[in-house]
Amino acid sequence: MPHYERLYAGRAYPPNAVVEPIRREVADLRHRFVIGDRRQVRLLPVPEPPRADEQLAFDTLGFGDDAVAAPPASESRIA
Repeated sequence: MPHYERLYAGRAYPPNAVVEPIRREVADLRHRFVIGDRRQVRLLPVPEPPRADEQLAFDTLGFGDDAVAAPPASESRIA
């Protein structure tokens, strides 16, 4: 247990310095022994999140200063 506590040290995953040598060894073994992916559904990489300048601003969605205010409750058609 102490080894794992040091390895993870408050993180969800161990640091890359620990993970990368293991990944390289597994990749080498897969290549050497011709082991392929046997999953029925191929997992695709998670797409990168959109950059901040590519996200819609609130004003383009009708939430900005120029947005049309809702009518007062007394003028609403919904009772």
